[in-house]
Amino acid sequence: MTDYTDYFDYLRSRNHVGLPHRRLLIGVPGERGYQCDPNHKIFYGDTDLRRVVSASGSFCGRVFHAPMKNQWLASWRPLYCLCGIFGQS
Repeated sequence: MTDYTDYFDYLRSRNHVGLPHRRLLIGVPGERGYQCDPNHKIFYGDTDLRRVVSASGSFCGRVFHAPMKNQWLASWRPLYCLCGIFGQS
């Protein structure tokens, strides 16, 4: 997420456009992916992602790792990512 405010503004505004039950899938890079791309400004771990989403007034339905939760993969493989399914509180 280069600019996460756009996503969370979307989550906050959905009820105004008649979509109160929609969910948003957000994926962020793992450690290696974050280090590989200068466009990545902030690293989000599991706890960080949940904290930022909660602060936006949304809830986290589920957080999962792709392809699977593995610290070695996160530090080695650039395409490893952390994903979360979020919705309106």
